[in-house]
Amino acid sequence: MITLTDIAYVRSGVTDLDAAVRFATEIVGLELAAPTGVGVAHLRADHRHHCLALVEGPSGVISSGFSVADCDALAAAETELEQSGITVRRGCAQEARSRRVREFIAFDDTRPTGSGALPSTRASLTGSATRPACCGSTPSTTSWPCSRVTSRGCAT
Repeated sequence: MITLTDIAYVRSGVTDLDAAVRFATEIVGLELAAPTGVGVAHLRADHRHHCLALVEGPSGVISSGFSVADCDALAAAETELEQSGITVRRGCAQEARSRRVREFIAFDDTRPTGSGALPSTRASLTGSATRPACCGSTPSTTSWPCSRVTSRGCAT
């Protein structure tokens, strides 16, 4: 079983980004983080860069991200998912920067169950909130992609 340490973030599509940001900040009380790209707003409820990414486009949850302890736990999770028949891919450095994580694996779970097919569940797992030693650096509160992320390249 994969051991999760946190729910890292949710990426959700919104048709009106400005209205969604106003609602999230003025009504819900989230804080808008520094802009990182066009068409995306990162919001936070705690010390992390963000816990919610609103992406301009069709409405709905795009993906959710969960944290594991470190690079070794991420590799173990990748193996466990693959052994369960789930196709896993490593995100590239650009995708990791967009999610404000060092590295991640992504997967869609569309396996059928006894009661019919589950809706597609798009998720990702990320390493810990600090840069682990396996990434060639001392711990830091700043998230950067591990060099291991780029070994498989970006998905198209």
